[in-house]
Amino acid sequence: MNVFVQLEDQAKLLLDVISTLPEKNYQQKIPALYHASIGDHTRHIVEILQCAVIGHAAGVIDYHHRERNLLLAEDPSLAIATLQNLLQHCKLDNKAVNVIHGDASNHEDQVLSTYHRELLYNVEHTIHHMALIKVALFHFGILELPEGFGMAYSTITYKNKGEGVG
Repeated sequence: MNVFVQLEDQAKLLLDVISTLPEKNYQQKIPALYHASIGDHTRHIVEILQCAVIGHAAGVIDYHHRERNLLLAEDPSLAIATLQNLLQHCKLDNKAVNVIHGDASNHEDQVLSTYHRELLYNVEHTIHHMALIKVALFHFGILELPEGFGMAYSTITYKNKGEGVG
């Protein structure tokens, strides 16, 4: 499956859930999630994707020194609009990029990757945070979720073979 399709599929699942969630639930800190909220996890998903999309032009992606826009964690409408905008602008050509994983001035703290590989990382990262969001949703008694929400593609494939959780 194409990485853009995977990213759009995961974003759609997330957008469908948070667009119907009461704002108070979006913002409420959950002790089981180390006092993070669904909004905090959504903000993090959005900002990591922003890093990849913004980093494409310069060929350098820096996930550590990202903007931390706390409004994304408080305002679900802003998070939804920002994620939708990112999805419209993320379909860029694949090319080599350097990913910074420490001190930006130290070339030893950079790893060579590709833009599409980093989008694939974003897909997996999004799924991981959606699994955590699922814990918060269950905390609120929201048990009806879109199929596959917060579940890795490999796990879905494994379960479809009738072999349980993988």
